[in-house]
Amino acid sequence: GFDVSDYFSEGGTKEKFTKLVIDAKEYKDINQIRPYNIIGAQDFYNKKIEKHDPIIEELILHKSISILAGPTGVGKSIFAVQLGLAVATGAPDFLWFEIPKPRKILYLNYEINEELLHSRIEKMLTNIPNTELLNKNFHINRTDEGSFLFTSQWDRIEETVKESHPHYELVIVDNLYTSTDADEERNYNLKELLSQIDSIRNKYSCSILLVTHHIKKSTDDKYLELRMVRG
Repeated sequence: GFDVSDYFSEGGTKEKFTKLVIDAKEYKDINQIRPYNIIGAQDFYNKKIEKHDPIIEELILHKSISILAGPTGVGKSIFAVQLGLAVATGAPDFLWFEIPKPRKILYLNYEINEELLHSRIEKMLTNIPNTELLNKNFHINRTDEGSFLFTSQWDRIEETVKESHPHYELVIVDNLYTSTDADEERNYNLKELLSQIDSIRNKYSCSILLVTHHIKKSTDDKYLELRMVRG
């Protein structure tokens, strides 16, 4: 009931179709399904597994995808910026959670204007050591050429991470809602986006922190639950 001509008639583009073809998985008949590769428990125990320090002890692990969620106006952006600055400059801890070492951070701002962001960073730096690491370790996307809010930014995000050498170890996206044209309240529409985010994490061995909002609910909802988090 759906073919290539339908795809283009409903607004599909050459570029997106080409990407679909490149990323397509080979069709396999159900009779060709292979079993899992398995390993015995003792062999698994003896297996040498590379250990990685967390970005922040107990908060952000190596190659993790984390969510920072909350209602409007509680300070999610302030939290995200200060977290990034602390990790980039090698502060001993963030909210008393240990930071093992400085990391290279990409902070992508789709939330506030440059003037406000500049003002906040200026105030935060008065209490942050090792500011000489800022240019090396804390990078911000420029928005003076246009913010392009509510359009798909993830191809540009991936290209930015790909072109960085060494690669960013933590990518902070503020926020999920404004960095995509997908309806992030519907999980079905988020599958392609979440797949791309997961691919970026795996390809470039980086952690990703996504800032997102609550779904607006009635005042009877007093407690935070997963169903209330957009995306």
